[in-house]
Amino acid sequence: MSYVRKVKFQSSSEYATTLAALPSLLPQATARQFAFLVSVLGAIGLPSGEASEELLHRLYSDAFTHLPKMAIPELRSFMQGAAWLKLLRNSNELSEKTIDIMNTHINSLSVSAICDAILSLAQAGVMSARAYDLYRTAFRQIMSMQQQLSSEDIQKAVGAFVKVNMITETLPFFIELIEQNLAHAKLPTLVNWACSLSKATYYLPSLYFDLCFFIEHRMEPLNSRDYSMFLWAITHIGHEDTRFVEKYLASLLEMRYTIDPQHLCLIAWCCAILRVKDPAIWTFLKSRVDLSPESKRTNASQIQLLQADLYLRLFLDSSLLYPEVRERHLRVVKPMESSDDHREVSRTIAALGVPHVNEYTIEDLFIVDIAIPEKKIAIEVAGPQHYRLNSDTLLAPSMFKIMMLNRLGWKIVYLPVRDPASVDKEGIKKELIQLGLLKA
Repeated sequence: MSYVRKVKFQSSSEYATTLAALPSLLPQATARQFAFLVSVLGAIGLPSGEASEELLHRLYSDAFTHLPKMAIPELRSFMQGAAWLKLLRNSNELSEKTIDIMNTHINSLSVSAICDAILSLAQAGVMSARAYDLYRTAFRQIMSMQQQLSSEDIQKAVGAFVKVNMITETLPFFIELIEQNLAHAKLPTLVNWACSLSKATYYLPSLYFDLCFFIEHRMEPLNSRDYSMFLWAITHIGHEDTRFVEKYLASLLEMRYTIDPQHLCLIAWCCAILRVKDPAIWTFLKSRVDLSPESKRTNASQIQLLQADLYLRLFLDSSLLYPEVRERHLRVVKPMESSDDHREVSRTIAALGVPHVNEYTIEDLFIVDIAIPEKKIAIEVAGPQHYRLNSDTLLAPSMFKIMMLNRLGWKIVYLPVRDPASVDKEGIKKELIQLGLLKA
């Protein structure tokens, strides 16, 4: 077990040395140690390079030996790490093997373990027919064990079902559960639920009313995690009480405790999306950013901070970051793998004879699905996750992206696509004509 523990606690240089030694040590690992190792490597991440690729290949092949021997806690840890390391992928053999084992254990799992497991598979993008059978079985299990569901379980389950496009059939159950428990829920629970429903792009007025009551009457203190997550929820979904949002933002100035660097970046990003102009808020955030250790920021946090900084520079003639810090942080955005919707739209545009670039990065900060760089035209393939549930209203982050790219001189168009099998090819052609990319 000692070699596994080393991975978790070494400095960055020693970490690389330890990684290089792992392949020769793997044959000694028990199923429990192997699961722990995958979990730790998933949480820390692997550097790019040939050695990491070889290690991933070895972990993938060894997983088939260890999976059947794992007890439920180890299986849970393994799935989380494997999802982060992308060992689990849609329809690959390891995913199918994991589904087999999950089907064997599903009736003996706790509701919390079920929520963790389906979230891991969903985050890995596992969406085969057999995976959907498992998700439906898991949902039935969750419904039968609803008394045991914690607020975090609800958040994980809703997040999983959002990822695999099952929210329409599962959300009514979770909404009913939330409404039944609003009266005696505590503030962290309400925050978790707000975040869950925000991920589902669903606005539940009664939940926000209770949250606003808690916060305005100071019935419970907010830590930086709760503050930033609730701010993200009201930003993402578009909370309709602007008076409360303004008052909530003003309370930021009263914070006396240390704000976690990742929470700080999220708060700054939300303030940019909400188009906050109050100089007092931005001065407060800049003072905290200056004191915040850069090493504690993830890539996602850095992107949020850089986008907030760009908002200030473009619209308020100010900044959050010193130029040398900004330069150090840039180029952390990495293109994502194109979705099925995106690929189908790209094929349609190519068939119409319009040259374009997929997954194009603008200003080292914003990735657009499709770009015609020489004309500064961007096309976003907007699946349901870009809109409020059952609505044509774009969510705030998408509106922010439009605003920022317009300011940078780009024209951005959102093409609503609900299903790659039903892409509106005629509609795409008309849009390209309107953009001047095709002749009528």
